[in-house]
Amino acid sequence: MLKPKRLQALLEQSLSTTVSSALLFTASGSLLAYASKPKPTTAAAAKEARTQAALASAIWQDYDVLGRSGVVGEVLGEQESGSRPGSGSSGGSESNGIAGRWRSVGADEHGAGTRWVCVEAEMGTLMIVKVDVDSERNAVHEQLLVCLIGGKGAEEGILKAKADGLGRYLAEALVEPETNGP
Repeated sequence: MLKPKRLQALLEQSLSTTVSSALLFTASGSLLAYASKPKPTTAAAAKEARTQAALASAIWQDYDVLGRSGVVGEVLGEQESGSRPGSGSSGGSESNGIAGRWRSVGADEHGAGTRWVCVEAEMGTLMIVKVDVDSERNAVHEQLLVCLIGGKGAEEGILKAKADGLGRYLAEALVEPETNGP
């Protein structure tokens, strides 16, 4: 299990000139850890991070329903369920009253839900990625998500690569080690 300071340090590694915030939260919107530039030191910064996690969770839940039903592509006007980063496809969306323009969505092939969502919103470009933790050995017992918030000019492919890397690392780190006996 990772410690809160280590989680924050890990999230800080993904910050750059184009990525201003990194969040780790549950699918229900509970913030577990965050990092942002400039480094947050106030209660207002923590409140903003909780708000961002709640908004990202609401966006995720809307698209995950579509991913589980296997109709992401139909609803978003695409031929296939999801598009690739940098493909340039985009459309309009209003998710839970949150005005935004989706850029792309990646869904599991077998109707197991959404894998990632990229949305342009007022706060910047959000890349939300599911952390694939083995459910049988999961120390957290709830679906986890990583969200990177980039500026208006943030490249979708870079955001996705960073979020995927964070997700893979966390998936391995959040699994409890197996014990060799009672």
